[in-house]
Amino acid sequence: MIMKNFRLLQFALALTLLTFVACNPDNEDEDPTPSEITGTWRAQESTNTYGSQNYYVDISKDSADANKYYIDNFFNQGSGKDLSCTKSGSSISLSSAPFEGFVFSGTGSVASNYKTITWNFTFDDGNGPESGTATYTKL
Repeated sequence: MIMKNFRLLQFALALTLLTFVACNPDNEDEDPTPSEITGTWRAQESTNTYGSQNYYVDISKDSADANKYYIDNFFNQGSGKDLSCTKSGSSISLSSAPFEGFVFSGTGSVASNYKTITWNFTFDDGNGPESGTATYTKL
């Protein structure tokens, strides 16, 4: 009888220990690929001509070039309108090709935790260049 109770106690103890060590904690707040800039971002942008704007952008990666990305809705130009850029380390360079009636140039700096991108850029709509700044926050 004592041996039977002892084995039952051992079984219960082993089962309890397995419950505590069998699972890894969930880290739902962590980005599954923290070294990647792809995804949806909240943009807070400021220029003299257009003032302060808040909108969302989606950043996607080029399938053929590991350093090339596309920013959908850059400068709040609308969904489906992608400006290309290249990433090298924590720096992103905007394409200077014409885009929706503007020519952009500038760079973004990706934070080490990949949660923010800080932009300094110029744009020209044919009336002369103007500076702008923006901060993207990863959603």
